[in-house]
This record gives sequence, structure tokens and C-alpha cells, in this order.
Amino acid sequence: MQKKTSPRRKIRPWLFLAPLLLVISGLLVWGSRETPVAAKSNYLTAFRNAYPAIAGTQLDSCSVCHTDSIPTLNPYGADYRNHGHSFPAIAALDSDGDGFDNLTEINALTFPGNAASQPGAQATATPTSSAPTPNSPTPTATATTTAPGNSGGEYEIIGWNDLGMHCMNESFANAVVLPPFNTLWAQVIRKGSQPEIVTDGVVIEYSFQNNTTSADKVNFWTYAKQLFGVDLPPNVGLTGVGLSGNLHAAGDHFVVEGVPLTPYEDGKPHIPQPYQLADLVARDAATGEVLASTTFVAPVSTEMNCDDCHGDGKMEDIATGNVETNILALHDKEEGTNLMGQRPVLCANCHGSNALGMSGNPELPNLSRAIHSKHADEGDDGDDDGAADVEAAGMNASADAAPTCYQCHPGPETACLRGVMAEAGLTCESCHGSLQDVANPARQPWVDLPRCGDCHDPQYAENPGKLFRQSVGHGGLYCEACHGSTHAILPSTQPRDNIQVIRLQGWAGTLTDCRACHGDNIPDGPGPHGMANPNPQPSPTATAIATQTPTTQPSLTPTATATATPTRQPSPTPTRVSPTATPTRTKAAATATVTRTPTRKPSPTPTRVSPTATPTRTKVAATPTVTRTPTRKPSPTATPTRKRVRRTVTPDVDVDGIAQNYYFLPIIRTN
Repeated sequence: MQKKTSPRRKIRPWLFLAPLLLVISGLLVWGSRETPVAAKSNYLTAFRNAYPAIAGTQLDSCSVCHTDSIPTLNPYGADYRNHGHSFPAIAALDSDGDGFDNLTEINALTFPGNAASQPGAQATATPTSSAPTPNSPTPTATATTTAPGNSGGEYEIIGWNDLGMHCMNESFANAVVLPPFNTLWAQVIRKGSQPEIVTDGVVIEYSFQNNTTSADKVNFWTYAKQLFGVDLPPNVGLTGVGLSGNLHAAGDHFVVEGVPLTPYEDGKPHIPQPYQLADLVARDAATGEVLASTTFVAPVSTEMNCDDCHGDGKMEDIATGNVETNILALHDKEEGTNLMGQRPVLCANCHGSNALGMSGNPELPNLSRAIHSKHADEGDDGDDDGAADVEAAGMNASADAAPTCYQCHPGPETACLRGVMAEAGLTCESCHGSLQDVANPARQPWVDLPRCGDCHDPQYAENPGKLFRQSVGHGGLYCEACHGSTHAILPSTQPRDNIQVIRLQGWAGTLTDCRACHGDNIPDGPGPHGMANPNPQPSPTATAIATQTPTTQPSLTPTATATATPTRQPSPTPTRVSPTATPTRTKAAATATVTRTPTRKPSPTPTRVSPTATPTRTKVAATPTVTRTPTRKPSPTATPTRKRVRRTVTPDVDVDGIAQNYYFLPIIRTN
């Protein structure tokens, strides 16, 4: 009997191990497969950090990047993987092709990777206690355990384009006003209680998303020698820079001038996209380590529209088959010139242009005056040479200046006047005046420009003798770093303009969250422009919060989903209160940092609150009449009629200096 049972004892271990080995081998095979991007919990965490408002909503799930058949990626997940796992890099894309860019969908709490889920549809998930109630505005930021910024690191970078829109000709074969020429600025900040602006030991690289060439999209390089007297390699601009490279340090900032950017993306050379995206990466010059990165708009448009008035047969029965040659032929007829025989014609050769740093013929009006005065007179002269067409096109329709200026400037499609000023009801004429005002002989174009101080209180004015784009403010930051570029003052109706500031603070609007540069070490005292500190350490009363921090309220523009101060409510989680604070920094209980009673009673505790709890973000009743920032002092009903034109040269502004800062140095000409 014992001999019969002994073989069975030897077999039993193998019977037990066989299925175990099968399981292990299966796991090994599965583990060898490529791990799907969104299956990693840190990617979902990164998504929450990039867009805190999605916490507890239907977007707070793997379905953001995956189809129902996990681990298969949906279009948004695929774009995230293909763009270096960067959510800001794909914010402006329309991954699912439903007509809404990803940022718009995320702000609307709809899936950016599902074409059936679109803004306007009711969200299906019930928000958690940290999310807004159904009747409250949709926030785009809540208190988080890390400071806002690229990665909560030691450094931050903020970039911007110096102007709200750079213009260029679509063709350079006939009449030319402006070449391709974009200018990028940036500042690098070492974060802390007392942030520092850093230029030493830092290298900043620039490039553009989906836009790596220009020479195959416009014919500028064919005519550059004839127009500007220089031989340029393809894709190299008038200052010798290309579509990628490095910014150079210039005192308190970094800059690159003359980037030959066009509004045409790779793969779509015939579809204009005036809001191109620039990527900046700041690196340690010694080690190459990435310190910070950002994405912002570099605007450029070819929509200098003359077609409405100068199409074939519309002026003096001239019909050459081309709008630009129609204009040259009309100029020849009226002025006795021979421009048609001298093509390509650079207008600034005769009519001086501060934008190009060219003086032209001193006996002739500068280009701005010549164009504006000509068209101002044309609509009113009452003759039959085509003025009726000009007037019908709205050239002097002062009641609505956007269509008026959009007859020539970018334009009905580009809509370059897109900032908060436009949302408040201001038009081009509100700041620049009428065509006659702009054509005033005493006005120096690109020097005598509207100034913030013309309408706003002195603390919101530019630096003496400086333009808005040249002025600095709080902590040495340039005005455009926090407020956005001219004509695109934040928040913008163009979603791409808001990408950078949403990354920095979580919502679209003026950069007002101190943590973007200070981290959690926010000093006491007033904030920018002498206003109440948006993130003070002491706990103020609810009344003070409602009346002293309007700049932290997000705009009600359709592109900015944050519409009231509830976006800055402290998180109710206990992780926001430090248990180890010193007696002078005693942390208030999380439940005490938000007062929800209708009477808006002050916080019951006089103790100091951790800056990470940001008590100044106490919820203010969300009503359609949210107070706008104090920088917008003019009444919406009265301001649009104001016509302010600066006719006196600012004391410290040099014409050539402005021209060089705007476009290029005249010294490059060799003819």
C-alpha cells in the first residue's frame, strides 16, 4: 500500500504548481504590454492639478482619456500621449473634432475626447462637496495642496507677445505694408516669499506648435531682396532668427524680435489660424535642466482687408484682377506715379513708417496719416468716384467702430479686439478716436498711443514716458505679463489667449493669485496697484472680502468659465490646515475659513490663517452683477463714446526706439 501511495505524493506538488505557473506567466505577458497613458493614476492627478474644477465631476475619471474599452485611448488621450503628456500643450486642440477646443470642453465639464459630449449639454455627474452646487457658477480653480504653477517647482516663466496682433501681407508680389515679424517676451521668476526676476544662468528656448516652416506658406522670401535689400535663407526673418531658437536676456526680461511667423499651421497651409501657440522652455544654462515652461498666443494675421472697397470695378472702374494692383493703379491715376511698373512696392519707402523704422520721403505724409486721412475724407466728400461704396461699407460708421476699423485691420474673421475692454462695450474709437483723429498731422504713429491713465486712476497708469507694453508694475513684472497684450487684456474671448493664465492660477482673467510667484509664502501688505492683498495672511471680515478683492473675480466672458469668486473657495479637506503652525500662524479650522451665512458674518476666530487656505477667497454671492476689476473705472454706458487720442509725444519715448522695439532695425538694409 505504501508503494502505491508514494507516487501520488510526488505528483501532488506539481498539480498545485501548474495553475500557479500559468497565472504567473499570464501576468508576465500582460505586464509586458505597453501601459496605457491614462491608466497611471499620476496622469489623472496631473489632470486634476491642471484643471482643479473637474474634481468630483464626470471628468474626474479615466473616461477623459479612454474609451469604454480600457485601455484603448480616445482622441484626447492620444493627443495627450503624442504631445509629451502636457495638458496645456493640447488645450487649444479640438481632439474629438466636434467644433470645440479641448479647453472649452473642459471648462464646460464635457469630454474633450468624445464628439457626442459638447458644451451646452447637462453634466451627468453630481459634484462632490468640493465642487459647485447646480445653481452656482462653474469654477475653474479650487484651493489645492500645491501652489499654482507649471509643476509647483522653484521657478515660473510667463511669456507674452508684445502686441495684441501682428499684421503681415498675405502676398509680397505687389504692394507691401508689413513683413512677417513677431516679437516674444518672457520673464523668469524664482518663486518665494520675495520672488526674484532671473536672467542670469537661464536659457529660454522658443518654438511654435504645429508651425515649423513659413517659406512654403507665403512668398515673402521670393521678394525679400527687392523689398528690404537682404538675402534671407528660407524661414529666417529680417533679424536673422527663425521659427525656433533662443530668446536673449535684455535687462529684466528675455526677448526675441523678428520671428517670421505666419498664421498657417503645418498641414493646413491655406487655413488661417491667427492665434498661433508659442512654447517657451526655461533651462538651467549649466545643466540643461528644465526649470519651467509655458504656452501662450503669438498672434499674426494677414486679414488686412481692402476687398470691400477696392475689388474689381469698385473704384474708378479699375479692374486688374487683384486688389493690391487695383490700389496701385488707382494711386498711379490720382498721384501721377508709376507704381504698377515698380512692383513689388514697399509703401514705407515713400510714406514713412515708425512700425518699420523707416522715415520715407519727408515731404510726404507718413503711411498711417496718408491711409487714415484718405479714407476719412473719402466717405464724406459726396462725389461719385466710389465714396458711396466706402460709406456703405461702414468706413465712417462711428456708432460701431469695430466694423469701421475691421474694413482694413484684422478683421471680421480675426476679431483682434477681443479683450475685456471689448467685453465692457468699448470699441476702437473709444480709445483711438475717429479716422480724422488718427490722421491728425501732430500724431506720431506707434508713439502717441492711448494710455491706461487716460481713463483709469493714476495707480493704474503706465510708467512715465513708457507705453503699456514697455511698463512694469508689481515686483518688476511687466504689465503685459499679468494683464495680457494690447487689445487682448485678460480675460479674452479667444480661448487660446487664456491658456497661460489658467495654468498659472486656474481661471481666465488678470493674474491675481499671489501663489503663482510667491508659492505659499505670501507676505502681508498691499498687492499690485496698492490694492488689498488678494491672498493676505490675516483673516478679514466677509464684508472686506466682498469689497476689496474684485480683481480676483473671474470675468463673465463666454471663454472664461469662472464667473465669480467661489472659484477660490478653500478646500474643506483637512490637508489645507497645517497642524504644526507657530503661535503667530495658528491655522483656523477648515470649516471656519468659509462663511456661508447670508449675513456674511466675519470669521469667528481672530487667529491668522495659513496662506494655503486663502480665506480671502470666501464665497461671494454669485449674481450677474459681479463687480469688475477697479482698473475698468469708466462706466460701460459712457465709455464707448469717449474719444481719447494722445497727441503729445510721451517725454522719454524715442521714435526710432519704439520702431526698433516693434519691428526691425533699419540698419539691416543694404541698398
